[in-house]
Amino acid sequence: MKNLLLIVALLAFQTSLFAQLPDFDFKVTESTQSMSQGSANALVVSFPKASEKTVSKNWKTYAKKFKGKLSYDKNQGEYFLDNAELKEMSENNVDVRAKITQKGEGVELVVWFNLGVTYLSSNEHAERYPSAETFLRKFDLMIYAELMKEQLKEEEKKMKLMAKELKKIEKAQEKEQKKIDKEQKAIEKAQKAIDESKKVIGEQEEAKVKQNAEIEYQNELIEKINAKIKEAKKK
Repeated sequence: MKNLLLIVALLAFQTSLFAQLPDFDFKVTESTQSMSQGSANALVVSFPKASEKTVSKNWKTYAKKFKGKLSYDKNQGEYFLDNAELKEMSENNVDVRAKITQKGEGVELVVWFNLGVTYLSSNEHAERYPSAETFLRKFDLMIYAELMKEQLKEEEKKMKLMAKELKKIEKAQEKEQKKIDKEQKAIEKAQKAIDESKKVIGEQEEAKVKQNAEIEYQNELIEKINAKIKEAKKK
């Protein structure tokens, strides 16, 4: 029964652990968003379990793959990738603007693709739009991989703590086992002493019976001598 309860507890722990792992659930939406150049159609992606620091760091790395010049406007909180090469989207270079904002426990990424005359949208650029989704999907995979790395580090830290705790338990067990062994030896020694004492008591009991018999015989002898002395006095 105890083993069954332990197995159930371990399964519950594993289920809870896997529930904490980030899920890959890519979803992109479109909406009109404000930025430094005004309001325009943008693509929006959410990263529920990511930090702004993680997404920003990876966005800088990701943007470099497209050979444009990346800059950051601190006042606007806006990244600008000038003249990016996105061949599947446009034969000409594309200006890409992005804002990364912390939203509760996650991060929201808003991206504008300036095609020159207009900003990319699924309505006006049905053939080009899938390339933008692919662009963001690859970045989403990059973030997912980063989150998994971060999760791995956390789990490795927990593993080290668990291993450390296990050693403490094992040492405590060894200490208690030594106590048990010591007490067992003391019990065996005491039992040996008890057995020896019982043997001595048995021998003493036999001696006592013999001594009582001798005392009784001696009393009878004394009584007989006293009787003879009394008889001699009468004569």
